[in-house]
Amino acid sequence: EAINWLPDELPKARARLIQMYQGEQDFFQSEMGFIHPDGQLHTIQVSEHPVRNKAGEIIAIEGIIEDITERKQAEKLQKESQNFIQTIIDTIPLPLFWKDRQSIFLGCNHQLAQILNLSSSSEIVGKTDFDLSPTETQAIAFRQGDQRVITSGKAELGIEETYALTEEESHWIETYKAPLRDGDDNIIGIVGMFRDITERKRYETELQNANTQLSKLLKLREETLRLREDMSNMIVHDLRNPLTSILLAAEMMAKYRNQINAHPILFKKAEQMLASGQRMKNMIDSLLLMAKLESGKILFNPVATDLSILGTSILTEFELIANTKKIELKGEFPRLGNTILIDAIILRRIIENLISNALKFAPSHSQIILSLEYLPENHIRVKVADNGPGVTPEEEEQIFQKFEIGTVKQNTAQIGLGLAFCKMAVEAQGGTLTLSPNQPQGAIFTVEI
Repeated sequence: EAINWLPDELPKARARLIQMYQGEQDFFQSEMGFIHPDGQLHTIQVSEHPVRNKAGEIIAIEGIIEDITERKQAEKLQKESQNFIQTIIDTIPLPLFWKDRQSIFLGCNHQLAQILNLSSSSEIVGKTDFDLSPTETQAIAFRQGDQRVITSGKAELGIEETYALTEEESHWIETYKAPLRDGDDNIIGIVGMFRDITERKRYETELQNANTQLSKLLKLREETLRLREDMSNMIVHDLRNPLTSILLAAEMMAKYRNQINAHPILFKKAEQMLASGQRMKNMIDSLLLMAKLESGKILFNPVATDLSILGTSILTEFELIANTKKIELKGEFPRLGNTILIDAIILRRIIENLISNALKFAPSHSQIILSLEYLPENHIRVKVADNGPGVTPEEEEQIFQKFEIGTVKQNTAQIGLGLAFCKMAVEAQGGTLTLSPNQPQGAIFTVEI
């Protein structure tokens, strides 16, 4: 009794002794706890049985005492570890399970137990899919999936399959299964989880149906556009033939303008025919190039181009028109001798369209500035600035679209193709076309390619 036993330990021991002396029990094995002098709780296991003389009378009680403190502590730690692992498993929001090699359940988490209407997760131990599935077909399918993973030793992830909760109610699930291995890397079963994707599958079906309808509409639209494109190409090509004749006749008239008998008015008309015919040709060429750009069939032809020579040539081409409108054309170009690899024909047409657009809106006695600049890494910057009425924010959304002209100006040809062509041609080369105000009045179009 000098030992500091836990409360009730000695009364229980005396009761056992009485039972043995009275012959009611021949063997007892029990655990007793006491506080060791070191202050720690210790546990012993006591095995007791009566010792009898030849007459069968009990003359003593024999017992074996074993200190099982370390074992009890290990069991406690193991139980705490198991409880902690189970807590983690139950925290996983997806249904989780693990089976042996015969597809017999070894355990599951709380989420799966709820789905299967089990009272606890331990109730699943020892059961099979045949015990839990409402249909034999589903049980066979799940078991076949288990065996594929066990046989191959490879995980199967994101497998979509149906899961019947009852014979009437079925859901789509996405299943993940992996081999379950022991410490020696031997496969001892599988571990798996799944999630309900019924809603996702429903949306996918609706989206697929919508895409089917959209594909039909797009096909119809493509056929309509193809018919329109064929008609446009026919008109454009029909226009080119008489236009070529007009240009040829005008060139011949201009060729003989220095003859003595030639009337001055005839020469002036010839120049007007040349200028008008060239503008028509540029418009038609722009239409053809836009068609190629839209279809993705255009091939760019980069050549070494001197921006100073190109800019000077373009301003010279517009000098007559600018002088007629009393508009000053000014060029800001890099010095001669530098070149850049770029499609000079397309670049020229972009700049011509920007200047032509500026000439339409710039007032008399104003100035249009063409600025060309080399940028690092084989890039260029083009700016065309005018002193026209400028572009409102509302118009800015429209002027780059085909056949949109913004503000209508009397006695000015506006078909809304120039800026649309520029934007298409620039972006097809990976560049940008931007618009900004020119203080105090006007607009600046900036191209970077």
